[in-house]
Amino acid sequence: MKCLLYIGLFLFSSLLFAQEEDDWMLMNTNKGHQVEKGDTSKRKLFFGNSKTGHAKISVDQRVNGLIKYVAEPGPDNEKILGYRVQIFFDKSKENTDREKAKFKTRYGHEVGCYVQYKAPNYRIKVGDFRTEIDAENFKQNLLGIFPTAFVVKEKIRLPRLKLEDKEIEDED
Repeated sequence: MKCLLYIGLFLFSSLLFAQEEDDWMLMNTNKGHQVEKGDTSKRKLFFGNSKTGHAKISVDQRVNGLIKYVAEPGPDNEKILGYRVQIFFDKSKENTDREKAKFKTRYGHEVGCYVQYKAPNYRIKVGDFRTEIDAENFKQNLLGIFPTAFVVKEKIRLPRLKLEDKEIEDED
């Protein structure tokens, strides 16, 4: 008797969770489709030669932000993990500008120079190196002028590649 009661309860509970419509398959194949909050679409589904069905598509509002982040190039998407050489840090903006000018007179625009403010200090970091060895070699050249220079790991701009004596932008 208990067995029949359990079977009956199982069948009744499965009916409670059954879907009313055939909208269980959620998918949109339009590329570049901008969706709005609460946007729904209907598509026909084909199951073999003669069977058809419908799907209701509901899209979360955060999908647009994800599409925008992944698809559009931006400052974060154009950076990779690499190395720079920190040559100077100080609380004074004037001292930082003087040291940056000293670096620029020696290297010009050949090597990227970046000033970052992280309270309470300004930091000057130079170079966009893919490997730590390249950054260490460059640091050795700077130690005579900037004795406190050291290598830091951070996101860098994509460095230029040299192919057959021609400089080109690295496009990934």
